[in-house]
Amino acid sequence: MDKDSCLLFSVGKAWLSCEISAVLEVVQRPELTRVPLAGPDIAGVANLKGRVIGVFDVSRAIGEKPDSFKNMIVLTASGRSFGLLAGEVSGIFKVPDGAVKKQDGASGVTKGTFEYNGKKYLCLDPEKLLKARQGVL
Repeated sequence: MDKDSCLLFSVGKAWLSCEISAVLEVVQRPELTRVPLAGPDIAGVANLKGRVIGVFDVSRAIGEKPDSFKNMIVLTASGRSFGLLAGEVSGIFKVPDGAVKKQDGASGVTKGTFEYNGKKYLCLDPEKLLKARQGVL
């Protein structure tokens, strides 16, 4: 993540980032259809321009309470597109070399953390997120 720009966004009270190269678009939260027997981290599926994509809610995975999300970030990983519910999307930031500190936790879906403007950001890894939820969507 150190050599790429990232999208900054909130999930609950936590701030996250994701490499901009994995972001396809940011849209207002669409209507979601629940998936029977899916776990709490699966918000449902959404119709995005005629394509049905799975949508994740990572709030529990990072230790936050579910929120009333107003945005959806459409990501790509391993050749698949999927949505991620988000609150505020605050912009794009170039992470300086060496700023990301490795950190375990967040259910194995992050690469580490960095600080910017007095806030701590978790660096979300879309590949790890998709792999951890393999077979669910």
